[in-house]
Amino acid sequence: MLLAACNSGRDVAAPPAPGTRDAVVEIDATNVGAPTIRIAVGQALRIRLPASPASGQDWVLDGDLPPFLRVETDPGLDPAQGPAPRIVQTWSFRACQRGRGRVRFLRRPPWDAGAASARRETLDIVAD
Repeated sequence: MLLAACNSGRDVAAPPAPGTRDAVVEIDATNVGAPTIRIAVGQALRIRLPASPASGQDWVLDGDLPPFLRVETDPGLDPAQGPAPRIVQTWSFRACQRGRGRVRFLRRPPWDAGAASARRETLDIVAD
């Protein structure tokens, strides 16, 4: 299921389904002002961020993950679907318990942790 985060001011909710662990919520975080993302405990969350490998910058986590989330897979580059071809960096997480928190990303050169970030993304996530 693809749920594009939009600037609508309402929550993006994953529909309840049997076999919750197998359900994946996919978010395209290219839209600024994303609403709260709601997932179920055990559910995976895949976040796509715009990438530009030629720039030498990658997305990194800014701070710790909320304790209810864990990294499911290492981030990777993927082609994105849509009318204009583009590359995205995909992050996968899983809700391991109930909770609410923010996941923050910075875009910077991976070799320079002190570099100023050209871009930031923050997502509010709730696991029920």
